[in-house]
Amino acid sequence: KEYLDKDEYYKISIYTTKILHKPLKYKVQKTTSTNIETYLYEGNENKGVLYYSKDDLLNYKIDIELTKDEIEANIKDSSNKKIGEFKLEKDNYNTTINYVFNDGYKKIDAIYSSKYTKVKKNTSYTNIKNLSFKYVENKETKLNGNITMTSKFNSKFTILTDISKAKLKTNLSEEEKTNLKKIYENTKKKLER
Repeated sequence: KEYLDKDEYYKISIYTTKILHKPLKYKVQKTTSTNIETYLYEGNENKGVLYYSKDDLLNYKIDIELTKDEIEANIKDSSNKKIGEFKLEKDNYNTTINYVFNDGYKKIDAIYSSKYTKVKKNTSYTNIKNLSFKYVENKETKLNGNITMTSKFNSKFTILTDISKAKLKTNLSEEEKTNLKKIYENTKKKLER
């Protein structure tokens, strides 16, 4: 109710085998007063085909291959002509996304790259994450940027809190224990919200 338009609703269907209930295909149908959009995925967790239809007319067919570190997708139009591709590659330190789309009306090139570096020297660590991205539509750059995030850690520590007035829990009165328990419960409730 908070996010959907008044005339908008979704129907989600999962088709399975009879015996083991192994999923064979997934279907999401979005209906509004003006049209019906359908997303249908057939395949398994390694390879499949995603179909996108609008008002029962096939718009896109996307062949998808998935591995542990990579997703590859080839996008075809309703006449089975290749009009785009999507590729995501990742490991523990790098992620790269390349997306190309050209249906004759709109041409999109999008690139995203992140590289993570961890440097350890004696008792200190430096983590560096470089992000770069670029979005080009019809040969016009709409978005382009680079971000570098650096965080430095040192394994040496000091206590900056004054603990001169601290008490051992075993030395607290019953009233102090009750008050501490109330503070703990109230804080816990606030964090769970």
